[in-house]
Amino acid sequence: MFQLLQKASQFIAPSANESAFEVFQESYQTVLANIKNGEKSSDGIFVGALNEVQSCLTEEIENEETPCFDDFVGNSVLQKIADSIDESLPESRLEPLLSFFLSFVNTVLNRYFLQFSVNRPFTQLLGKLDSINLIDSTETTKFVSTLWEVIHPSPVMLEMLNIDNHFPLFDYLFKLALLPDVSYNFAREALLTILDSNSNSNSFEEQNEGNEEKVKREKFPEVFFEYIKNNFFPRTIEFILRVTENISKDQFTSEFLIIFNFLDNAIKYQSFECDSLIEKISSRPPSNRLLTSAFLLSSFSSPFFLQKISESFQTDSFISAIKEALDSDSQHDNYAAILFLKVCMMCNEVLNNEKLVNELIPPVNKEYADVLSAIPPEWLLFDEGSASMKSYIDDASSRIVFMSNSIDYKKLNNDSSENNERKNGQSDSVYDHLIKILSKFNKMSINAFLSLSEVIVLFVAFQPDLISKKLEEMFEDAVKQYESVHLVSLPTQGAEDSPEVRASLLAEFAKEIHATFIAAERAKAEKESNKNNDTLLESE
Repeated sequence: MFQLLQKASQFIAPSANESAFEVFQESYQTVLANIKNGEKSSDGIFVGALNEVQSCLTEEIENEETPCFDDFVGNSVLQKIADSIDESLPESRLEPLLSFFLSFVNTVLNRYFLQFSVNRPFTQLLGKLDSINLIDSTETTKFVSTLWEVIHPSPVMLEMLNIDNHFPLFDYLFKLALLPDVSYNFAREALLTILDSNSNSNSFEEQNEGNEEKVKREKFPEVFFEYIKNNFFPRTIEFILRVTENISKDQFTSEFLIIFNFLDNAIKYQSFECDSLIEKISSRPPSNRLLTSAFLLSSFSSPFFLQKISESFQTDSFISAIKEALDSDSQHDNYAAILFLKVCMMCNEVLNNEKLVNELIPPVNKEYADVLSAIPPEWLLFDEGSASMKSYIDDASSRIVFMSNSIDYKKLNNDSSENNERKNGQSDSVYDHLIKILSKFNKMSINAFLSLSEVIVLFVAFQPDLISKKLEEMFEDAVKQYESVHLVSLPTQGAEDSPEVRASLLAEFAKEIHATFIAAERAKAEKESNKNNDTLLESE
């Protein structure tokens, strides 16, 4: 629309007997008089006058004398235009006005940008972006995106856009960065660009869009990083708290995942003050507390952040929250605890926290139990194929290798007096509460049991000696609920729940546990063999 009006305005020529200066004055007066005029008939006149103002200022840019610009400044024209822009501005006026302001950064008129008479009204316009957005969000986003693209290579110009130590452009980027819309990716990239430049050098490399070459840029001022830390990171905490207030496993769309990925990258650059986040999460009900914690562990990768989060899990109140959720009659509470434990067992920061792991896993007495023997023989009589024991053992070996890269469990559950008491039948670890859920198998959904079995399998891969009499007893309770079943049925997609399907799930679980034992014993034997070979080589 604006381009069409520009062409039309070319036919609105000034009178021949008028001087260029008089035309300039009449033009900006026309702009000021019609800025709030919403009549369609005035659109061409308004755009033509605005074009004339820009043209006159541009034509004298190389001259020693600049009467038009002097008059423009003396009458505070740009300031008056900025003052007139608010939510009552007609929509047809917004695009040409924003383009006019941009001409002071993306045309030869940028020579005037650092002058107070231009810079100040420009910055005040940025302070009105929220109001402007209500008029036309598309044009506002386009304006901000273009402004950032043009101005960010010059940190000096960017630093000039502040009012009383506030950067309204940054404030608006903060807002856009946390909105689930791919059109705001530029805002997220802008903030990461600033954070990425925070290095010891005086310059940094930035990737050119559509070009593999990197361009060296001047480093951004330290004040930018402090502003992000003090103003954006608190918004990040509020955002996380808001989106996890009623968290569920399927609530996040791909747009939200883009934000989480951005935040993960953002908090890597500076120490993220997460104490207030942890404190507020700790006051939530157990199920929400666990689901939110699982979300944080799975969505962020900053070692500092994950370490701080995992340290909060070792408190008595948090351990009690896990046990309370596991013991609850609510399947939602059970699921929250199971999901949390599943994520924990896949997180090195958690597994390297010996104090926390000692709360999760009980002391072991190496009283191995044959869980597979609890299954009726007829449950195991179906075609082996890809479900052969070899494939189970291979999978178990992979899990054990993964777990072996975490903390050495020999360091865990040592012979302290506290752990000796736990070994003497007084164990009350999280794992003890976890396996008790097996006794409620007939009341669980199939998906809930699959999650439960996955977690238990991870626990025993981490510490194979957990395949104990206690696990066998809990498993037998689940099997007894379906002892009348003689023919099992492997679950297929869309299959209905039935005793036969549940019996097959129990059989699969038993095979996974049994395979873990075999894989662990083989790993021990191989380790012992390698140790003996090393001893022989040393003796030679």
